[in-house]
Amino acid sequence: MSRIPSPVQPHERLIGTDWVATGIVHPDSQNELRPVLENHPVTLSFSKDQIDGSTGTNQFFGDIPKMTSMEFQVANVGQTLMGFEENDDPRRFQEDAWMSILTTVNDETESPPEVVTLPYTLFDERIGDTDEWTQVLVLGSFQAPLARFVPLKDGMLDEWGKPIKQIEPPLSHDTLNENESQDTPAIKDLYHDTFQLAGSNWRASNIRGALLRSDA
Repeated sequence: MSRIPSPVQPHERLIGTDWVATGIVHPDSQNELRPVLENHPVTLSFSKDQIDGSTGTNQFFGDIPKMTSMEFQVANVGQTLMGFEENDDPRRFQEDAWMSILTTVNDETESPPEVVTLPYTLFDERIGDTDEWTQVLVLGSFQAPLARFVPLKDGMLDEWGKPIKQIEPPLSHDTLNENESQDTPAIKDLYHDTFQLAGSNWRASNIRGALLRSDA
């Protein structure tokens, strides 16, 4: 008799998932999510007791001592050390902002004290004006977000972690700021080349050289 698999528990929803950031809060951005750099995506993957991913330049990793349905803890965070030639390199700012989220202790009463606790929310969001939906992962809170992610799909990145051009609508046009116009995509830097197709309608004039009748 085959064993019926146990349903995924609320605190296990992130285990085995992969995400790509659409926006990250920088220290000077006052809770405003800034788009990730084009061709330098920030990714985040969860296993049962570890996280790993890319800052857009370096790889990072860390342990998850505890995970609940509302928050998870991060400890022993490390990263590779590919340097930057210029101090004002935007990739450095992005990496520093993301690694600060993972390493800034927000409660020194935690035991051990170097543990970082990150609240999170997982929800479904409509993709623009379509009938399609996508999951969204927000670290922090809606009022004070730290980072926003959407699922990292197979084939989205190459073996070096660089974006592969996607001919499909972007995953979302909204940001967490309700006062911000929805015409400003939160992920325009990562999916810049897809916006010319998103929301447009097309009719074929010929297929493999055969003209279609105009009165069809």
